[in-house]
Amino acid sequence: MAQKILGLYSPSQKEDRLFLEISKEHVACWVLHHETGELLSFELFHIKPEKPFEESFQSVMQDSGLLAQYKSDTEVHVIWENEFAEILPQSYLASCSDDIINMMMPYQSNDTQVQHYDTNGFSVLYQVDQTIADTIQKYFPNYHSVHKYGAISKVLINSIAKPELVLHLLCFQRHSILTGVQDGQLLFIKRIKFMSPLDSVYHIVNAANQYGKDMGDVTVVLSGMVENNSSLFDAIYKYVPNIEIDSVTKNIFDTEKFSDYPEHFFVPFFKYAI
Repeated sequence: MAQKILGLYSPSQKEDRLFLEISKEHVACWVLHHETGELLSFELFHIKPEKPFEESFQSVMQDSGLLAQYKSDTEVHVIWENEFAEILPQSYLASCSDDIINMMMPYQSNDTQVQHYDTNGFSVLYQVDQTIADTIQKYFPNYHSVHKYGAISKVLINSIAKPELVLHLLCFQRHSILTGVQDGQLLFIKRIKFMSPLDSVYHIVNAANQYGKDMGDVTVVLSGMVENNSSLFDAIYKYVPNIEIDSVTKNIFDTEKFSDYPEHFFVPFFKYAI
């Protein structure tokens, strides 16, 4: 069964854009105004990875006050959020043989499909469980999809040009995504499963070491499910002197409408979308 964590709603029109993010640990859906990009409605469900996805998503559809508004022919922007992805130079992937692609996607089986798309000079090569793709196709056949890594890289490459190393940490309930950018160049994207807050701290410090940086010369930008008084924030603050909280353009986030939650809680979803 899926557990609804939150649901915030406001009126929308059929022209507004519906997004659906699919992870093994969560399903999120939200609506952005078709002209302004303002966040109108948002829902977040936690699901259990050990449960069949079709069963979990059926529960989401039954409990969702947002998805229930839409017909099966609605255009849906789907974001796959899993660790099975690589971002490569576009010219490199075009020259890759099937054997090389199989080496880069080592978890392929009859139950998975490999897809790719191009963005900002990169090719995003990623893998999706066939049963998950079939389930989404069943409910929303008019969908098109990207991978979370591609969505993150598109936003950061277009917005970050600082000479120092900047690490963006997107925090979810059971995992985080760490991205490194310097001089407007994407360095890496890593999905981190954690048992304790120190797991994320380890990867932050390790990234700084690998790029020959002292922690005082690194900026870490936090967003997602992290609060100022949380154990995760305390652990990061202990080792990282330069911390910023991620934000979005103010005209696309109504702080009064979403006053029960801090802005950065929603940032990993609708900021790093298509």
